[in-house]
Amino acid sequence: INAEYMEKMIDISGNKASPAAVKRLQSACSVNNTPIAIKELLPRLELGDRSLAKLDLAHHEFDDAAVTLVCRALHTSAVCRRLDLADNLIGDEGAQRVADMIRANEALTAIDLSSNMLGDVGAQAIARALLRNTTLQRLDLSRTAVTAAGVEALIANMDLGKNDTLIELKLDGCDIPEALNDKAQDAACGNAQPVKFKRILQRMQLNDPAVVELKANHSNEKEEEIFFYNDISCRLLAVALLNNTHVYQVNLGNNKIGPEGACFLADLLEENTTLIELNMNNNQIGDEGARAILNVLKTRNNTLQTFWCESNNVSPELIEELAQQIQLNNMPTQLKVTLDALKNNSPSLTELDFAPSAENNRRFDLKGLQLLCNALRSNTHVTALNLTDNNIDDRGMQLIAQMLHHNRSLVAVNLRNNKISIGAIDIARAVLGNGVLQHVLLDGNNVPPPVLEDVEAALGVNRHELSSSHQGRPHPWDDVSPAAFKTLEYYDSLTTDIMADAMKDREFLTNLGQVQYICN
Repeated sequence: INAEYMEKMIDISGNKASPAAVKRLQSACSVNNTPIAIKELLPRLELGDRSLAKLDLAHHEFDDAAVTLVCRALHTSAVCRRLDLADNLIGDEGAQRVADMIRANEALTAIDLSSNMLGDVGAQAIARALLRNTTLQRLDLSRTAVTAAGVEALIANMDLGKNDTLIELKLDGCDIPEALNDKAQDAACGNAQPVKFKRILQRMQLNDPAVVELKANHSNEKEEEIFFYNDISCRLLAVALLNNTHVYQVNLGNNKIGPEGACFLADLLEENTTLIELNMNNNQIGDEGARAILNVLKTRNNTLQTFWCESNNVSPELIEELAQQIQLNNMPTQLKVTLDALKNNSPSLTELDFAPSAENNRRFDLKGLQLLCNALRSNTHVTALNLTDNNIDDRGMQLIAQMLHHNRSLVAVNLRNNKISIGAIDIARAVLGNGVLQHVLLDGNNVPPPVLEDVEAALGVNRHELSSSHQGRPHPWDDVSPAAFKTLEYYDSLTTDIMADAMKDREFLTNLGQVQYICN
C-alpha cells in the first residue's frame, strides 16, 4: 500500500510524524490490507513457531503484496523448511521478493511456486539469489510463465563453482523446448553428485584431452565413507561423453547402478566411438540393463572391446551373448558387418577384405579367425579373401586349411605379411583336395622355400586347364541341348582328355618335395 493511498484512508495532516513512523504505519496498514490468514500467520513466524516447519499457503489467491509480507517474515526464520505458494496470483514482483528471501534465509530447503503468474524476470531474480544460497534443494516453477530466458539463467547459476545445492527443478508446463528442460534436469541432478565427479564431468564435456579415463569403483573403500554412483550418475556421464573423443576407459564397478543407468550407457554407446573399456561389475543392472547394452553392441557399436558385468544378476545366456559381441568388436569391423551375410550365403558378397587400415587397424585372433572360417565353410559366393597383415601364424593356417577342405568358391586368398612358417604345408594339402583355389599369396612370411614350391605346385594342379582338344566342346553347365552329350564321339573325346589331364597332373605331383604329406 503506498503513502498516497494510506493518506486517503488515514488523515494525518497537520501532524509532525517522522518518516520512520510513517513507514511503520504504512506497514501496519499493509498488514490490515492482506487476508486474515497471513495477518494471523506473521506473529507466529516472528516468534519461531515450530509447527510452521512446513508452511502451506497454496490455493489462497495471494498476490504480490501478500507474499511480500510472508517473505519479509521468513528472511531470518530458522524454523520453516518447506514453503508452498502454489496456485496463487504471484507475479514477477512477488517472485523478486521470494528471491530476496532466498538470498537471506538459511533454513528453507523447498519452495513451490507452481501455477503462478511469474515469468522470466522473476525466474532470473531467483537465479541470482541462488548464488548466495546454500540450503535450497527443491524449486517448483511448473505451469508458470517462465520461458527459455528464465530457465537459461537458472541453469547458468547451477554450473560448477556456483550453486551446488539445488537438486530438483520442476518446469512442467512451461513454454520451453524439451532439450532445454533436459538440460535443466541434468544441471539439478548434477548437484546431487560429488563435487569431484561434477568437475570431471565438466572436463569431459569440454573434451579435455588430459582426461582419458574415469575410475569410480569402490572395491577397497568402506561403504559408510563413500558416495555410490547411481542411475542419475550414468545419465550425466552419458551426456558428458556423448561427443567426447578422448575418454577410452570407464570403471563403474561396485556401485548402485540399476537397469535404467545401464540403458543410459547403452544410449551413449550408440554414438560414442572412443570408449573401448567399460567395467560394471558388482552393480544391479540385471537382464534388462544387460540386454540394452547387448542390443546396441549388435546393431550400432563396433568399438567397445572390453565389457565386464559380473555379479549383476544377469543370466548366463546373456553373459555368453555379450562375450560373443565383445569378441566380434575385437575383430576387424568388416567381419562383424558381413558375418550374417556370410552365414546366410548372400550372393551379393563375393569379396572380403580384412587388411588393416588407418581407420580400422584391428587384426584377427584365433577365435575371430575361427568364426570367419566357420562362416566360409559352406559359402558358395565369396571368391576372394584378403587376410594381409593379420598376425596369422601356423595355428591360424590350420583353421584356414580346414575351411578350404570344405569351401568350393574361393579362388584367391591373400596371406601376405603374416607370421606363417612350416604351417603352409596345411595349405598345400587343402589345395589338392579343394580343386578350385588357384592363388595363395604368402609373401612376407617365414615359409621355407621347399614348402612354397609345394604350395605353388598344388595350385598349379587347380589352375591346369583341360587339353586343347576339349576346348570349344559343350559342357553340361552350358546352355546346350542334352542330346549333344549322348553321342559316342563326345564320350570318346572326353575320356581321352581326362586321361591326358590326369597324366599332366601326375607330373605336378611328382615334382612336390614332400609327397608324404600330400597323400592324405
